[in-house]
Amino acid sequence: MATLAPLLAAHPGLVLDLRLSEVRADVVDQQIDIGVRIGPMRDSGFVARAVAQVHFHVVATPTLVARVGAPQTIAELLDQRPCTAMIDLNNGRPWNWLFRGSRQQAPAVPAFVTDDPEAEQAAVLAGIGFGQLPDFLAQPALREGRLVSVLDAEAPKPWPVHVYRARQSPVPARVRLVFEALVQGLAKLPSSSA
Repeated sequence: MATLAPLLAAHPGLVLDLRLSEVRADVVDQQIDIGVRIGPMRDSGFVARAVAQVHFHVVATPTLVARVGAPQTIAELLDQRPCTAMIDLNNGRPWNWLFRGSRQQAPAVPAFVTDDPEAEQAAVLAGIGFGQLPDFLAQPALREGRLVSVLDAEAPKPWPVHVYRARQSPVPARVRLVFEALVQGLAKLPSSSA
């Protein structure tokens, strides 16, 4: 929101309607002017700008690592350690964890399952299990020492963050204004290394 606050102050008639969802949106049916997506853009029907990258970290509390040990392999992590899982609301199944070399695998028997990223973060911080969290959820706790990262050599390539809009002509001035503000603002966000 800090990115768009100056824009709203400069344009008092502008109204922003923010919807947060883990479900793929139908931009036309839902009348969405602009979206932000973490991950690859699969539809070429959009004007999309890559503005940042999100790294993923396998993390746990130092207390959990001391109690169950740091995993040395992906199999040891996902088959022998308590883990968290995020439900993909598009299909109702847990998201696969991502690893180097485009490998993907879900925890065998997760200790905690949710459909909310912040709830998963809270479970990891509570020591319930290891979790694979994106930068924006993991980095503050990593810097503070509340979480530690494991299997860093197995980290996947970062995912792109895109700002996108439907292809239409002419582009309404309000859409162009907000689109450019989001592109500029999100490009300034810090991106950590894996």
